[in-house]
Amino acid sequence: LFLKNAANFLCGSKSKIFFRIADGRARFFSDADNGKYLEISGVEGSFEARLFDTKTTRKIIKGIDSFRDGLVGKERVCYPSVIEDFPDLPRLGAVEGYVLPSDIEKVIHAAALDDVKPSFHAVCVDGEAIVTSDSRRLSFAPLSTGPKESALIPYALAKNAVGVVQISGRHCFSVCDHGSFSMRLVDGQFPNYKQVIPKEPGTVLIADVDFWREMKTITQAPFHKTKILETGTYIVDIDKDGKPFDRRVSDVSCSIPFGVNAEYCLEAVRPGSIMYVIDPMMPIAIKTGDVTDVVMPIQIKNTED
Repeated sequence: LFLKNAANFLCGSKSKIFFRIADGRARFFSDADNGKYLEISGVEGSFEARLFDTKTTRKIIKGIDSFRDGLVGKERVCYPSVIEDFPDLPRLGAVEGYVLPSDIEKVIHAAALDDVKPSFHAVCVDGEAIVTSDSRRLSFAPLSTGPKESALIPYALAKNAVGVVQISGRHCFSVCDHGSFSMRLVDGQFPNYKQVIPKEPGTVLIADVDFWREMKTITQAPFHKTKILETGTYIVDIDKDGKPFDRRVSDVSCSIPFGVNAEYCLEAVRPGSIMYVIDPMMPIAIKTGDVTDVVMPIQIKNTED
């Protein structure tokens, strides 16, 4: 699991990657994003090289136990080259806060998958809550433990963390017996997420098992939205001829008809989740346990148009 996560962490984007084996450890540095540092313990030998493609890097990481002088097993994957400017890997100093993987897992589904807006391609911890958003939805939950000051943990590290995420200075670390991941924290400020949370309780809708199962099925279609009416839940889909149609999937009903992205709904809703609806054009709050998701609504046009 560590080597798989290590490969996903380091190779998530195109970049130059520097590789060195020394002192019983393999060290990798990528200049992508906020600078990615990877260290793997228990690797014998001496070697250094520049790696110019992620495919090669993945092979080395996954086969690090058999890596010898540019070979993984019997396959040559790289040639040595001298790297005079190999960066020093950051070292874990005084820890200012911890973030549990279980807390990250609750909310990471709502984080942006690209870094167009760096503060959204991250997990925000602010001392009270852990929050993610891609600007169309957000997810937050109480923070079990964390730094007193706000910090933005890069998505790549949060997604692939193999243990507790530790924040020290301007860096965050995920450390285990096999090695460590580290990155600089994202510079920037996370938007005030509290101002988009509905203040009124609104109409309460409790999702049933059929609703959740049908959401899981319909999100595999190339186009999907959800329309919830007073009389039940319908899927607005596109048939093979490109014409829209409605299909009733559940007896879940609401006094206020509204539309929502079905994929976002599936990621937030579980059987028994409570949905709070105030107005068709206002954000919809979905509460599951101690996690709250807020999803922007979608205007559903009459399918007869």
